[in-house]
Amino acid sequence: MLNTRVVHVNPERTVLIEKALEKKQAILLSNGTINVDSSPYTGRSPKDKFIVVDEFTKEKVNWSFVNQPFSKYNFIDLKKDLNSHMELAEELYILNGYAGASKTFRVKVQLKTTSPIQALTFKNLVINTDENFEKPD
Repeated sequence: MLNTRVVHVNPERTVLIEKALEKKQAILLSNGTINVDSSPYTGRSPKDKFIVVDEFTKEKVNWSFVNQPFSKYNFIDLKKDLNSHMELAEELYILNGYAGASKTFRVKVQLKTTSPIQALTFKNLVINTDENFEKPD
């Protein structure tokens, strides 16, 4: 049960841009685009990639400083913390989309975030849909 005050499901880009500007997460440029300053957290964080070790991944993943093992118990704890954070959020954005262009192989993906900027990024990475996924793939 969500106590979040406002939940946006599959919001339009314009809504996300307005929210990002309102929250001062972006600035509007003279050409109509937005600029996001993510410093000091710029670039990728290859050392922040963790994969849950289970019977499927144990022998298939090339474990290293990039692909770091993560226990299912740590994952469960982290998921509880994340759910608590989202539960208390003023606003939550839930977006659905497809990863992969081929209808044969594409998978349903869902993002739940408190950040309109992350939601905009997601919209740029997936094939957008207005469908409400009960359960993503």
